[in-house]
Formats: sequence, C-alpha cells, structure tokens
Amino acid sequence: MPFLPETPRWLYSHGKEAEAVQVLARLMSCREDDPRVRMIKGEMKAALEIETIKEPFRWQNIFYDRTDLKNYRRLILCFLIQMMQQFTGINVIAFYVTIVLEVNVGFDRETASLVAGFIQIAFWAGTFPPMWLIDRYGRRPMLLCGSIALTTTMVVFTISIALDTPATSKLALAMLLCYEISFGMSWNSIPWLLAPEITPLHLRHIGSAIGPFSEWLWTFVIVLITPTAIRNAGWKFYILFCIMNMLCIPFIWICLPETNGKTLEEIDYVFANAEAKERIKSRFDNVVANANNGGSRRSSDSDKMTTLEVEKIV
Repeated sequence: MPFLPETPRWLYSHGKEAEAVQVLARLMSCREDDPRVRMIKGEMKAALEIETIKEPFRWQNIFYDRTDLKNYRRLILCFLIQMMQQFTGINVIAFYVTIVLEVNVGFDRETASLVAGFIQIAFWAGTFPPMWLIDRYGRRPMLLCGSIALTTTMVVFTISIALDTPATSKLALAMLLCYEISFGMSWNSIPWLLAPEITPLHLRHIGSAIGPFSEWLWTFVIVLITPTAIRNAGWKFYILFCIMNMLCIPFIWICLPETNGKTLEEIDYVFANAEAKERIKSRFDNVVANANNGGSRRSSDSDKMTTLEVEKIV
C-alpha cells in the first residue's frame, strides 16, 4: 500500500492538480505535457464540475430519478445487483451444501461431506477465468452468460431432485458442480466491481457501502429461511431461485450499462439525462480544442488516440 499512488481523480478533486498530472503521466508512461495527459486532465475538470453540483435530497428521486447524472439510480443499482447476486441461490449451496446433498440428493452424511468439498473446489476453480475474461469480453456479457448458465443448471437441478431417482440424483450433483463453476465465473466477482465503477467520485464511498449492506442483508435472509424451507418445502424451495435467475437476465439487459473500457467521465455520460449530456458534450468539445491547441503534439499517433478517446464520449 505505501507504494500505491492516490488516484488522479481523487487528487484533482482535492486541489492537488500537479500531483494528479504526475500520477497520470506515470500511469501512461509519457511526459506531463503529453496531449493525452492534457486531455484527461480537462475531462476530469469538466466532469467534476458537473458531478459536484449540489442538488437537494428528495425522496421521490429514489423512485423516479430526475437528477442530471442519475445519482439515485446508480445507488439503487448498487443495492439491487447485490440483492440479485444473493437470490441466485449461491448461499443456499455455499452454506448448506451438505444438507442439500443429504435431504434433496439423498447422500449419507459422510458422502455428502466429501462431495461438498469437491463442490467448493469447483467454486474456487470458477473464480480464475474472470481474471482474463472480464476485461476482454466485458461485464454485461459475462453476467448474461452466467445468468443463463445459472438458470439452466438450477432448473435442471430442481427437476432432478423432484423426480428423485438414482439417475436424476447423479444429474442433480452434476448440475451443482456446473452451477458453482458458473457462479464463480460471473456473479461472484462482477457485482463488486460495478458499484465503484458506476458511482461518481463524490458518492463512491456511499455506493461501495450500499453494496455490502445489501449483500449481507440478503445473505442473512437467505441463511435464515433456508433450513426451514428445505425441511418443509423440499424441492419446491428451489423454484424461487429458478425464477430469480431468470429475472437476472432482463435486469442485466435493461438496467446495467457496460463499464468495460470506459473512463469515469464516459460513465457519467452514459447515465446523464439529455440536458446534462449536452453540457458534458459541450465541455468535452472545449477539452478537445484545448488539448489540440495547447501545445505541439508529440506524434500523429498521440493525436489519433486523443481524438478517438473523445469520440467515444460524444
């Protein structure tokens, strides 16, 4: 930690502009007067001016957000995505897998404990691929594919334990393994990334707190009801998670923007209403003009990169 610099945006928002430029230049391996550094500095200034406009708190904005940058909507998404993560059913399997294997699949206690270890290893193994896939394919595709896989495995698992035959018990076990791998590759890590990515700087601490609050709130609910539900409802309990996994698909498609490869300023633009988008576009046009006219450019490649980065926003 002592060797990690503060983020350029935080430094800039606290009046440490020179230090912010130094960190940017180090991160981009270029000089402090490079056109790309000047452009990002201008972007940060323009975005922070819009983000920090104070608006009075109104309860109705929680249900119908009329703010320029949809800050309430972003905070609600931080809550909802962690709620949806818990209602995939992961903690039923993670906390109560031996009970599930005994009561629903039909294993004895010793076998259930042994198999539970392999299921948790499958979960662990599934957490490795996102290290390479998240930035390559994006957050939304990973979550969508994960939700489709989780829905499929949960539906087949539920049908298998409902039929309750030796063959379907083996199929149910295979579905649990596939479920754990699928969750580890998608919903395990991505919700934790999205909360800080979609919230503006001055609300990031709130968004980062709302996410864990939601996660542990719904973990508590799921863990509390699961033993009684398994005992009394049996296989019907898992219909809840089949439905919730299905609902994750339209939730991701409709509500969650793609954040992969976008700057914080671009994410502000994604959430902004029409009027705010015009203001952001106008200010970023000025940033481009200042970056292009602020001094001699080091190379034509730098020019092209600067132009392309801004075109993604406007």
